[in-house]
Amino acid sequence: MFIAGAARGLVEAGHDVTVACYANGQGTPPEGVHLVRAKPVPGAFGGSGPHPSKLLANASLARAVRAWAAVRPPDVVFAHNVEGPLVAKLAGLSAPVLWEAHTRMAEELPTFLAGTRAMGAALDHAAARCSDAAIALSDAGATWLRSLGLDTTVVPPAIDLGELRLPDRAEARARFDLDDRVWVVYAGNADPYQELPRLVEAVRRAPAVGLLLVADRAQGVDVSGLSADRLRVVASGRFADHLAALAAADIAALPRTRCAGFPMKLLNHAGAGIPTVAAGDSARPIPGTIAVDADPRAMADAFSRLAADAALREGLGEAAREAARAMTWRRRARLLMAAAVRA
Repeated sequence: MFIAGAARGLVEAGHDVTVACYANGQGTPPEGVHLVRAKPVPGAFGGSGPHPSKLLANASLARAVRAWAAVRPPDVVFAHNVEGPLVAKLAGLSAPVLWEAHTRMAEELPTFLAGTRAMGAALDHAAARCSDAAIALSDAGATWLRSLGLDTTVVPPAIDLGELRLPDRAEARARFDLDDRVWVVYAGNADPYQELPRLVEAVRRAPAVGLLLVADRAQGVDVSGLSADRLRVVASGRFADHLAALAAADIAALPRTRCAGFPMKLLNHAGAGIPTVAAGDSARPIPGTIAVDADPRAMADAFSRLAADAALREGLGEAAREAARAMTWRRRARLLMAAAVRA
């Protein structure tokens, strides 16, 4: 949804936009957006984290981009994630490459493979060397990217509130079999870097709340510290299920403590009008967000405080929704092109 929204915003601003993606990319491009799709590779893995097939997938994508650029050379390249600048380099593109870094591999890779921090840092540096400038999604990301020697512009992400079609709250609560207590929701992926054990421990320490966990591979999360009446686990990566969870819940949570990019879930929470308790570096300066430190007890205290005050929850949720209304993709497109001109 991030790439689709960014592309749509650029088209609406009058630019010719082509999106290059892997063979297993999902969805259809927005109206007016050209699509270049790589050829499939054997054993392709579309999830987060390292996998041997991703080397072949990146090579396939580079070939597709090279063939496309020979006919329609781009004026500027917005390269996403660590793979983006590397693929642009392999494709031999001559246009300026602006790296939109969504994560820091030195932090994320070790959560999948122990002892790989140096390897992750090497990938970060390689991506920086393949880039002419950088787009940071947050101030924290900008500090890191500038330390790699890149001229960096902060351009936060955006959200299309028209895509947040929340179902009826009562129906959603009935669907997940929620009782009358206050429910904390986590809706996203269950990869290790999300640090979900911290969330489980925080909910355990806040007896007034329950946990609604909706995530692909959610069944792999250790929830042994919570009683059955305070826990609902739904293994789903479908966005519609995540929206239903946001409609049903009262508080949202971001337990991740290291984030050089921007937790996109935070914008979904804001658009849905739910206050968010965010640990460590997950917090961003969006109204309705309560920042706490990495200690699960701090997150538990915030849950308990919100559970006891419905008016506070409502006020924070409305402030978050109002902030989300101003974070449009068209506005982001203007900021992106201003950065491209400087590059």
